Amino acid sequence: YIGMVTLPCRRKEKGHSSSSVHPARSILQYPTGEIDYTNTIPVSVHNSTFTELMKDQQQRLDSFCSSENMPTTVYDESAVHDLYHHILVDDERKMLFCYVPKVGCSNWKRVFLILAGLVDPSERLRPSIEVFRRVNSLTNYGPKEQEYRLRKYFKFMFIRHPQERALSAYRNKIEYPIKSNPSEQNIWDDVRFSILSSYRMKFNGKTVAKDDIYPTFGEFIHFLHDSESAFMNEHYKPMVELCQPCAVKYHFVGNFGLLREHADAVLGHLRINSSLFWDRGKHVSKPTTTYITDYFSKLQPIDIKRLESKFGHDIALYKHLFPYEYDGGYAEVRKDIMKQENTMD
Repeated sequence: YIGMVTLPCRRKEKGHSSSSVHPARSILQYPTGEIDYTNTIPVSVHNSTFTELMKDQQQRLDSFCSSENMPTTVYDESAVHDLYHHILVDDERKMLFCYVPKVGCSNWKRVFLILAGLVDPSERLRPSIEVFRRVNSLTNYGPKEQEYRLRKYFKFMFIRHPQERALSAYRNKIEYPIKSNPSEQNIWDDVRFSILSSYRMKFNGKTVAKDDIYPTFGEFIHFLHDSESAFMNEHYKPMVELCQPCAVKYHFVGNFGLLREHADAVLGHLRINSSLFWDRGKHVSKPTTTYITDYFSKLQPIDIKRLESKFGHDIALYKHLFPYEYDGGYAEVRKDIMKQENTMD
């Protein structure tokens, strides 16, 4: 079902087209009801049909929303606009996808671009940032059109083990930044400078030893903990705040750790060729899970507490939906780190 969600959008600002920004308006509350499972294709995922998996997830998601006392209504205008910016739309197939950076979103964006005829499916290279910006989102519709799509379309999102996602953001954006886009590089240079200025006592803002240019993982975690969630970069902003799963009742929440199974299940349900998602050539980089022990073992108990405090709702959501999935060894590393605190006591 779809819960209650407000649908105010940003007021029209100078320089913005009317197609993407609409006047703020009063709260709309959606009536609750059963999800429409018609035309569901049985797909085997852990020996379960996709329909059964969706129903099981709804129960787990309801449990999470209730136990964590999560809001089922989004009142903040900027939060709603941010949510709608992250919800991609395909009208022909009547589907909505809320993308979360660092959770395989580039592949999903590519699928939407291919389906819209904006990218050649035979092109295996990653689309440029300029092309990615052409993907259709819910901000491109008026209030009534937004409401209709949220009511009637198939809605899904993917999540990732929160601590693994934080490490992926650190390695990709802070420790080993991508050099391909100058404008993006400047953004991450500013973030690194801000972290070093705030959390490294010997950093004077001008001269830094060559090996100390980039913040440590612990300094990055401190930065995340002290950041206000509403203003965090989307690459490490909490997943529940990006996609609001207790306000927008998604039919399916996939797991990045089970990406092939869950992506194939979603695409099969929507009658989309799964090769559009996977056929991009050989993937050579190691998965972030292989680095969990190395990076987390160097942290202090306070770092673990800061990370778990900041992403508490994300962690609870993941545990409710995927309580038995492998965590890359995080639990064992955490146990060893927290023993240090007991020893010091």
